[in-house]
Amino acid sequence: MGSTLTAPLHLTCSKEGSRDWDLMADSIRHATLRFDNMFGSLATGETVEGRWTFKRNGFFNTWISARHAGGENDIAAMRRKGWHAAEITLLSGPTYFWRRTKRAKGEYGLYDIRDRLILTATFKRKLLSARGEVNLEPAAQKVPEAQMLMLLCWYWLVLR
Repeated sequence: MGSTLTAPLHLTCSKEGSRDWDLMADSIRHATLRFDNMFGSLATGETVEGRWTFKRNGFFNTWISARHAGGENDIAAMRRKGWHAAEITLLSGPTYFWRRTKRAKGEYGLYDIRDRLILTATFKRKLLSARGEVNLEPAAQKVPEAQMLMLLCWYWLVLR
């Protein structure tokens, strides 16, 4: 999957009752998010551009770390800024902001420092099922880390 993908990606649970997720478009799997176990917070996300691990850290002041799969150093940290917002800082320098959009209830957006929309996502959970959608906006084409950021935001939504 390239960051130039414009079709909506639909979030599906790969097996009922599991914590394995796929992002699909036109019956093609473009990304996966797999939790190591049913109750833990360690997960691995994968696209054709790479594999990353995500882990929730802390207790009262939780934050999420992202690493290249198999790596020992964090490449990004996502820190909550209120109930419906977070700030993502990449080790390479850029900062992004994750917050609710004003377009639709339950929709979140990832914005760059200039407030340009990079991606939008929705996630709705029911008792035994969940569904969601991710849309990469045109500005995502200029963000080298767009796919890792997409998985990181998806991880945040699934854990909420």
